[in-house]
Amino acid sequence: MVRNIVFLFLLQLLAWPVFAQPYPAKPIRLVIPWPAGGPTDVLGRVFAERLSKVLGQPLVIDNRGGASGAIGADLVARATPDGYTLMVQSMTNQAMFPATIKNLRFDPIADFEPITQIVASPMVIVSHPSFPATSMTQLVAYARAKPGAITFASFGQGSSSHLGIELLMKLASIKVNHIPYKGGAPAVADALAGHVQVALVGVPVALPHIKQSRLRALAVTTEARIPQLPETPSVNETSGLEAYALSITYGFLAPPRTPPAIIERLNASALEVIRSSEFAQKMLEIGMGAPIGNSPAAMAASTRKEIAMLADLARAAGIEPE
Repeated sequence: MVRNIVFLFLLQLLAWPVFAQPYPAKPIRLVIPWPAGGPTDVLGRVFAERLSKVLGQPLVIDNRGGASGAIGADLVARATPDGYTLMVQSMTNQAMFPATIKNLRFDPIADFEPITQIVASPMVIVSHPSFPATSMTQLVAYARAKPGAITFASFGQGSSSHLGIELLMKLASIKVNHIPYKGGAPAVADALAGHVQVALVGVPVALPHIKQSRLRALAVTTEARIPQLPETPSVNETSGLEAYALSITYGFLAPPRTPPAIIERLNASALEVIRSSEFAQKMLEIGMGAPIGNSPAAMAASTRKEIAMLADLARAAGIEPE
């Protein structure tokens, strides 16, 4: 009997190193709830490449697009909270969910563990070179002369891009034909092909085509001009649109009930990446804004504030949950 107890004790001692391996001990799945090629995907891959070096494990990208980021977010909300399924998400779109999705299956705050905000990104209104309006003033005039004639692409029904279009229509008293896509990359692809005349998308997905003159940048959506497109005005520089300002914040999240020690490790590692000068330079190159990098508590507070703000904007723009 004593011999058996000693034997079992020795087995436990031998097994202990396996169970006590420091996190992370294997590759991590990074869910990006948008199609490949869009701004969230571009950012997520840049971030994952650098974070994997800090953590010492590969981050395997898993694109789960659809429903303006809600399908992939739902997957992460239900994932095992062991630190091996994480998400890079457009937090602005996630904050839009309560105002745009009628039967949302998860809470955008309670069903996730925030790790940190990564960066904010401007959006840009672009047109096919054949579109006759070459400025926002001309676009508004064209839309007033031909109500509903302009085909205007967003990167998803109920997305921040959709909100931007509705807000434009509200402030300018115009009507356009909104065409929602399942992400920024397919919206830009159809704008390049001339299937839609205008699109409101993230700067990272449009910037290469703007530089090649394959798309025309009409205006950026942020309060001020951006360094990547210094000659492109902000929407709010147009008469009657002074109240217009909208950008996208991207965040790093884990499933609910992920152990605090893992969240702490991920936050510290993410901040090491985000606060590096090399990462800031890369964000500038791909069309993002200045990196953020904050605590989980600060990220949660910012998300709550954004949910309230976007709900007000959605009501003002006439967006109803669907």
